[in-house]
Amino acid sequence: MGAMNGRLCARGCDREAVFGLLICERCSGRIRRALDEAAEVVEHLRSLNSPVQAVRYGREVVSGSGPGFGQAPMDLGPIDAADTIVSCLVHWAQHFGDTESYGRYRDGLESGTTLDEAWDVAKTAADYLADQFSVIAATVEVLDFMDALFTPPEGTWTIGKAISAYPTSEMPYRHANPCPACKRRTIQVAPPGNFGQDAKYQCLWETCGWTPPLTKLEQWRLYFDGPVFVPKEKK
Repeated sequence: MGAMNGRLCARGCDREAVFGLLICERCSGRIRRALDEAAEVVEHLRSLNSPVQAVRYGREVVSGSGPGFGQAPMDLGPIDAADTIVSCLVHWAQHFGDTESYGRYRDGLESGTTLDEAWDVAKTAADYLADQFSVIAATVEVLDFMDALFTPPEGTWTIGKAISAYPTSEMPYRHANPCPACKRRTIQVAPPGNFGQDAKYQCLWETCGWTPPLTKLEQWRLYFDGPVFVPKEKK
């Protein structure tokens, strides 16, 4: 963890800013994780752009037959999400001094963009922003940058929103082991996905809500990833 400078995060968090930066360690981590995940997320989203079969991601897409239904409909969400994420990354990379031209990708991805091309452009812009992080996070413009990444106008796609809407792994499930706090079998596990996120554990009991502290996450991960706990029967 970086040294603190005695003033609060300019983002409005109740935490001290990292020395030399305007934001705290947590906000810094959010930016770094988003930039690190960006290229893989964009590639994943573009891979879902298949017109030959209907897509289901928490919503129903119905494939018809007869005139006008020669192929199943496409879910345009992944296309819009990938385009928005790339456009955002390129805009901010160039705003902060990136001399890469980006050519036809300056306004997003074209319909014929390959998966490799989508990954390359997102990776190039995200890597530039990551390399410039210490400069960006020391200026007031980091606040606008974070708004673009995490809290854009309503209805605008973000990396986090795209991961939630189009996951690459199983959905959250109820774990058989009891909650360490209330002892009820009400722990929900949100799998880590394919982009390096940590699995999340939370008790769903309304008066509990237990989650593992970050400092002991590894300890509790072993508890939930290990054998199912079977309580001894009372004699």
